[in-house]
Amino acid sequence: MKYLLLIYNSETEYAGQSEEQRTAMTADHMQFRKDMEASGAYLGAERLQPVKTAKSVRVRGGEYLLSDGPFAETKEQLAGFYYIDVETEEEALEWAKRIPQSESTVIEVRPIWEMPYRSSAD
Repeated sequence: MKYLLLIYNSETEYAGQSEEQRTAMTADHMQFRKDMEASGAYLGAERLQPVKTAKSVRVRGGEYLLSDGPFAETKEQLAGFYYIDVETEEEALEWAKRIPQSESTVIEVRPIWEMPYRSSAD
């Protein structure tokens, strides 16, 4: 089964970290990725730009509405994700527990709803 491990954290807290803390966090994530690659679970991962760069598109009454930002009502923002392929939800949860800095973040484990079709680009 495929899962997204969605990483939510506080951009304010991240901005307050020292360069040494950021370097250590990057090293931790690089090692985590290597561990997932070695297990065969790793499918991909990305870090997202800050929420101030986000746009939201809504369609209401046939009209497209464009807004700045995600407008989430939380202290944490979606910061990045890991895309994995594992046999069980328990395995996905175990990987989520190992994400670096998980004590200062929220990790959402979301199964992928695989579609029965693929485009010609896949």
